[in-house]
Amino acid sequence: MYFASVDNGRVGLQMVPMRMRRLRLERVPHDYAEWLRRTLDQISRPFKTKVGEATDGVFGLSGISRTRQQNR
Repeated sequence: MYFASVDNGRVGLQMVPMRMRRLRLERVPHDYAEWLRRTLDQISRPFKTKVGEATDGVFGLSGISRTRQQNR
């Protein structure tokens, strides 16, 4: 699940790794979530962004602002 926010020219994105099981959404195990976070962090580097773990397995994307995106 993704939760986007825009505040004072900063764009934020929080991500909660989920999976579908028995027609329900559930959180993924910690080891899978950590693998996903590391993978997203690695592929985000060319965009000068970083994916870090906030709390309770929620990921946060940092290093991106609206002004930088508009200047591309």
